[in-house]
Formats: sequence, structure tokens, C-alpha cells
Amino acid sequence: MIDNHFQLVSSELDPNFQFAKDCFGRSYERFTGDVNEFNRNGNNDLFISKYELGHLYAWKTGVMNKMIRDLERKVTIPVDEFAILQTPAHGTYQWHLEGTEYTEHSTEQFRHIVSMTRRSVALNYPLDNADLSNSRIEWATSSDKLKELLIDGYSNIMKSVAHEPTAGVDIELLSHNFADDHINLRLKNTTFHIGKLQHPNISEALKLTPKEINDILTASHDTGEGLSVKAILSNVYDNHDELLLTKVDEYYDMTVPTLIKTNQWHRVDNSHVDEDRNMGSISFNPEYSYSDIKKLIMNNEFIK
Repeated sequence: MIDNHFQLVSSELDPNFQFAKDCFGRSYERFTGDVNEFNRNGNNDLFISKYELGHLYAWKTGVMNKMIRDLERKVTIPVDEFAILQTPAHGTYQWHLEGTEYTEHSTEQFRHIVSMTRRSVALNYPLDNADLSNSRIEWATSSDKLKELLIDGYSNIMKSVAHEPTAGVDIELLSHNFADDHINLRLKNTTFHIGKLQHPNISEALKLTPKEINDILTASHDTGEGLSVKAILSNVYDNHDELLLTKVDEYYDMTVPTLIKTNQWHRVDNSHVDEDRNMGSISFNPEYSYSDIKKLIMNNEFIK
């Protein structure tokens, strides 16, 4: 049975989702198109970053930390981050894959970082009242060729890492395409990924210096056959998707909070919609899978 998404019924978490929606709406209504002016305004709860296809949004650290604390008072599992995922009107997100399958073919250090930065599941919810009835998430299965490319990608990703001294992650130099922009904004504006990984205790436990952690987070490997592998996720180029993937499921609209499987190949198709798709997205401790959290919800063990 295909099982990639699970809707949450009305619950005690509704005020948490509404708070995020209110914060997004109050801030966004002040946006005049001037990114610098918006980001200087201390009353706004998010940052805006301009890129080739439009704008990206990220919660301010203090706001995100409050959201995490408030949610952890209600749920039984640790919460890692609150993000904002945006797909522009008439836009399509590339096919991408999170999760840790096949990472055993990379270095031990890379596996450690990936186990903390990737996720197998997300809890997504709408941040505005856009009509997304023609917007959808699609899932696909990979061909044998794509599995081979993933193994090749993980085997070679750390071989391309530059060893010049670096002061930290230069986010601006990493933006090459739509998927990268989302990855980089998530890296730049969350206390989880870079902040948590570079905490002295974490760094010492992983036996990695901050520079080595940065090298892994910024590493990428292009197989030359339609697949790019990065620490946060892997993505298939649009002109190779029909050769490497077989679509198996789709989910239109998202009017209610929905549990989403992210360690299955998936993408957002907003190409037939006149409005941007703005979704809040919650990540949990990576040790919890889609099936784990769905089971907790169905057994009434997700909420305290």
C-alpha cells in the first residue's frame, strides 16, 4: 500500500499552527518589495531573501525557538526546527530525496553529519489562505540506475572537498538553483544545523573540527548523469527525471497540517497555480521515521 502522507485531524496543536500563520501574515503584509527595509524592521518575525525566481522566507531565530519550545510542551518527541518552504506561482521544485539510505557508502564523518541534518518525515501546514487546489506533492520510486548513481555520489562526495582554510559557510556562494536556495536558507537561519553541529560538545563527540563540519555541509557531487548529492539532500535534474524515476503518488492542496514522507523521492508541482505556495514545515529528531510518528498519532501517543 502506498503511504506517503497523513492528515492530522483537529487537535491541541491547532493553536501552534495558527500562531505561525499569524506571525507570517502580520510580517508579510508589511513587505513592500524592499528586502533590506523589511529585514531591518525588528517587528517582523521572519527574514526575506531575494533570489532568481522570487523570494524566500525564514523565521528569525528567537521566533523559531519559541515555536519549538511551545510545541515541545505538547508533543512527546523532540522537535528540531521550524522552517518555511516556498514554491513560487507557476514554479516546480526539483525531485529530491532526504533520509539516510545508501549513505553507508560515504565516509563515517559524512554519515554522522547526514544523520543529524537530514530527515525522513516533515509535518507541513499552510501559512496563508492561498488557493492551492491545483498544487500538489508528488512521490516517485527510483530506478536501479538511480540507486547506482546514489551509491556513486555518496562514495565520491568527500573527494571533491576543497581543503583551503575557511572561516565558515559562505551561503551566498552556494546558491546555484531553486533547490539549493531552499537548502542554503535552511542552513543559514536555523539554530539546528550549523549552530548545533558546531557546538563544542557536538563537535568533540563527532571528532570533527568546525571547519571539517563546514566542509561536509557544503560538499556536493554531481554524477554527470542527472543526480546531484549534497549533505542536506540529493536531487534529480528535471531533464533526467523520466529516465530515473517512476511517479507513484500525488497529494493535492494542503488545507490541514499533514505528515509528509521525505525519504521517498518527491517534489512540489505548483506550475498550474497563480499564487505562491507557502508552507510551514516542522522537523523532528532524525531517529523518528514517518511510520514512527504516524503510529504515535494513531495510538494517541503523539500529544502529551
